[in-house]
Amino acid sequence: MEKIVLGLVSAAAFATVSMAMAGGMTNLPDETTTMPVPHECADSNECSLDTNQHGFIVSGNLGYGTVDYTPASLGIPSTRLHGAAWNANLAYQFNPYFALESGFTSFHDIVLNSGQIQTSGVDLLGKGILPINEQYNVFMKVGVMNSFTKTTSAGITINRSRTVPEFGIGASYNVNERVALTLQGITTLAISGPNAGTFTMPATYAAYLGASYRFDVW
Repeated sequence: MEKIVLGLVSAAAFATVSMAMAGGMTNLPDETTTMPVPHECADSNECSLDTNQHGFIVSGNLGYGTVDYTPASLGIPSTRLHGAAWNANLAYQFNPYFALESGFTSFHDIVLNSGQIQTSGVDLLGKGILPINEQYNVFMKVGVMNSFTKTTSAGITINRSRTVPEFGIGASYNVNERVALTLQGITTLAISGPNAGTFTMPATYAAYLGASYRFDVW
């Protein structure tokens, strides 16, 4: 399932880039064409989208995810490992090509025969950005997530946490200078405990659609 999710996101990101590049090539004016200049821009260079300045960015994402426990170890159907996921982030973009992002992610609850498992995490990611044109960007994220699981079974609650590697890819469309729509895939890797037989933090996989808003610092 995780390969399908990440494959779909990668294909969507590639298609977005291809369409953006094709659109930019087919819309280039020839040398004999005179482009109309809006009246309010006749004496100014400030009419293009200014989407890559530095500033704070808040974003929210909804999607579909997998918490990759081994079903046999839980005694439950594998279909219960998949469900809705969401996250909310605060980022600071330093320039057109780099931002730091931190946020909270929550996955669906896995229902056990006598309880449930809740999975969530807080992450810190570096975001590399490649602007295609004024409206399309592609990006890559790399960092870590402090992942949490809360298992409740037969009246007993066990909390576990572990720092795990996290990375993702995606594409964004700038609606205007402040609002952008995003499509991205994010995954975290499974990390086992220090000793054989200890708890392994499960890998997670998710595909998201989201929106962001940028605040200028000046």
